[in-house]
Amino acid sequence: MARDNSRPVRRRTLTRDKVIDAALAAVDEAGWEQLTMSTLSSRLGIVAASLYNHVRGLDDVRAAVQARAMTDLGIHLREVAMGRSGKDGYVR
Repeated sequence: MARDNSRPVRRRTLTRDKVIDAALAAVDEAGWEQLTMSTLSSRLGIVAASLYNHVRGLDDVRAAVQARAMTDLGIHLREVAMGRSGKDGYVR
């Protein structure tokens, strides 16, 4: 059976990381309280139901945003304190 090449092949390019990246950007722009599945899906250009292929729900998104923010903060603090000791090892 021959494949119909007239239709474009849809490829899934959205990932959980991309959803969380969009959520971080939304929080940066509009604040924590404005983060909803609806605003997130609009930002990504998809229907809200499609988000559930990548996250369990808003609580999952918020937990991932918090975890990513804490990880990024830890990385930043480690970088600025590298090679310093005592009082100089603390970020001011």
